[in-house]
Amino acid sequence: MTRRALRLSASVTCMNPLTYAETMRAFDAQGLSAYHVDVCDGRFAKTFLLYPALLPWLRQVTAARLDVHLYCLQPSLYVDQFVERGADSIIVQLEAEEDYAQVVGQIARKGVRAGLGILPGTPVPDSIREVLPLLSMVVANTVGPAFAGQPYDARGLQTMDRVRALCDQEGAAPELVMDGAVNGERLEAAFSSGADHLVLGTSSVFKARADWPAELRAFRAIAQASFERFGRPHGS
Repeated sequence: MTRRALRLSASVTCMNPLTYAETMRAFDAQGLSAYHVDVCDGRFAKTFLLYPALLPWLRQVTAARLDVHLYCLQPSLYVDQFVERGADSIIVQLEAEEDYAQVVGQIARKGVRAGLGILPGTPVPDSIREVLPLLSMVVANTVGPAFAGQPYDARGLQTMDRVRALCDQEGAAPELVMDGAVNGERLEAAFSSGADHLVLGTSSVFKARADWPAELRAFRAIAQASFERFGRPHGS
């Protein structure tokens, strides 16, 4: 059994667009693993978020991984656009109107990392076994989609427990991502459920009038200590 390194990514949605470059360079200096780019079509949820043309600008600023999370009813319409503009990973939601397995296959054929997101309370179907070999990450949402500051929903960690069990049965090892309301008080539960990647937003780093790089540095130390204590190796 092996335990990989803890990964932390920052939610671009939670940043001030006027300081993207400054913030990302400061975060890169601390070795942040990735940036989580939420995209919402205004139909999957009411919010309309970000767009493909933003990615080349972000890529000019950072060499870190760009994980694009499509909260879209028809994600297949946007895969090519985001791949062409520099996405390293594309995550689609299980709840989309389209067959998620087909879209995961579309992403994998493009040569980028494929991910699957699951909202709190959505039953995890046994059929995800079929796509586990194609998945680089599974995102367990612990809030609803599309905007920051929503209340924590612990059902997301029940989702992660179920996904981790299926991964262990199938010998798969995608990153298991907790996305939403991540803070210090929830680290033990997250890592005990199998999380090895946390998406950081307003509950952990992007606090009003705070020094965001300092918040990241402090949270990383707390998260790393908790991960070493409670993190679960694959196959456990």
